[in-house]
Amino acid sequence: EEEAIVLRLGKPLAQTFGRKVKALWNMAGEAGLNVASVGWWVTWPVEQINGVMVAQTNTVKKPSVDSSTPGKFGNRKGGVISDFPGQVWPAAFEPLLDRKLTLVDSTMDERVKRIFGRPHVEGLGRAYDLFWRQSLWSIRSDAIYHEIALELLRTSEKPMDLLMVYYGGTDVLAHRFFRWFRPQAFRHPARP
Repeated sequence: EEEAIVLRLGKPLAQTFGRKVKALWNMAGEAGLNVASVGWWVTWPVEQINGVMVAQTNTVKKPSVDSSTPGKFGNRKGGVISDFPGQVWPAAFEPLLDRKLTLVDSTMDERVKRIFGRPHVEGLGRAYDLFWRQSLWSIRSDAIYHEIALELLRTSEKPMDLLMVYYGGTDVLAHRFFRWFRPQAFRHPARP
């Protein structure tokens, strides 16, 4: 099924209800603090918290924008998908997610250029090109989470006591490109 939650080999992903202890946003909320958790790992499906939660979505459902498609299987580690249930608490914030998703999708090329100094140039080698395409979903997700966090800071009726935003792009990019950064550290260095 398209919306099945899977990891490689069909094993279930860690999900919100699989945690053994309370998360920081649970403890802060129970202490009466206004909390926002945006894009944090293992938050799908979202929980009812004292504030706002936007979850990473781990699914094989294809994202809505082809330019950000992380390969034929869709998001694996976590991202944002239009019209996917369980991503936002309270549900009244779903339009915010949709607006930011549309904004980021329409400005991805400019964002990539601003972050990396230039757009990716094809022809740096098959592996490099593949890894770059596979990394775009993470850059996209970080940009969406960032835009949502800024909007929450600007428009929240009650100031946030705790705002947690998960940026996973550095992790994803390091896993894929460290071989090019420090080729001498690898038995099999990167090839063009």
